[in-house]
Amino acid sequence: MGKPLTKSKKITFFIVFNLISVSIIILLLEVFLNLFLDGHIRHDGGFLEDHNIYKVVHIKNAIATQKGPEFEYTIKINSQGFREPNDTQKEKKQKTKRVMFFGDSFTFGSGNDEKNTIPSLLDSILIYNNNQNFEVINCGISSYSTHNSVVYMEHIAKQFNPDILVLSLMPNDLFRVTQIDSQYHTSVETDSDLGKNNMSQNNIDIDRNYSKKYKWQIPVLAKRILLSSDYFYSKVYLSSFRGEYFKKNISELVKNKLDITASILDRAIKFCKMRKVKLVLLYMPQQFEVIYKSNEFENKNKIDPDLISNYYKNYASKNNINFLNTKKRLVNSYQANREDLYFRLDGHLNYFGNKIIAESLFQSGYFSD
Repeated sequence: MGKPLTKSKKITFFIVFNLISVSIIILLLEVFLNLFLDGHIRHDGGFLEDHNIYKVVHIKNAIATQKGPEFEYTIKINSQGFREPNDTQKEKKQKTKRVMFFGDSFTFGSGNDEKNTIPSLLDSILIYNNNQNFEVINCGISSYSTHNSVVYMEHIAKQFNPDILVLSLMPNDLFRVTQIDSQYHTSVETDSDLGKNNMSQNNIDIDRNYSKKYKWQIPVLAKRILLSSDYFYSKVYLSSFRGEYFKKNISELVKNKLDITASILDRAIKFCKMRKVKLVLLYMPQQFEVIYKSNEFENKNKIDPDLISNYYKNYASKNNINFLNTKKRLVNSYQANREDLYFRLDGHLNYFGNKIIAESLFQSGYFSD
């Protein structure tokens, strides 16, 4: 018979055995999640490509699909680069009022089929209420900030002569906004100018950071579980760089970003006045704002979830511009029903959130015959 194991060897064996056991359990869980509960966003086909003026534009006639744990939807881009089922005739029908939406992925409707985007839902509401004289067009482009949207809006509006321009504003626009420098003053007058001559040859996937390397499922599952709690969602959000934008003591960074945005909006107002087009500034809150205002969390004396929306409200009032803040409607709905209005992990508005915003737009009075 061999010698009995010493105490130190027994401890070593115990540790090694448990490490191997835990590793096997983790690998089995990872395999199960990968096969049956994939937590990552997968996509088939791209719909964005580089542009030397606007950063990116839609690939004309592109078709792509995106599937994740919270949604599965199809993206179809028409021949004019809009997320619309059909092309828009440049010449409006008699007595038709053309409404064009500009903004980022929230306007575009990431996570939703075309019929469930804000512009499409507004169009359906107008038709249901016998307002047949409106034509609503979705010109939103994922990854845009305010400076991209305004310059793109100027180009498109010159071609399609809208009666109403809806420009969406969100806190996440501030994260990326920059001054409109000389590159944005390049004259772009025709559809052909928005074509291959200004494009790089790079196709951009829906996930611009997409990698073919294996992506682990367990960390995503842990994140989903953590963010399902309103409390932890708010904590995680405020601990990131985004929390800086909601502190009552405004930093120089945030003040600078707001000043830059104001100068860009000044440009948008001037453009609309020159072309005699009604401009509507549409404020859509981040999921954090709705969650935070719907709960009573500690440290509210240091955080102001209305800081950015109030800034835009005051700006619009000062400049006598139509402004719609949809936050209150979203907060009231979430408090009453506790039904998510956003894709919790992804962060974009879902159908229910989009519907509330579309209804708010209709009830605003900005879309009356």
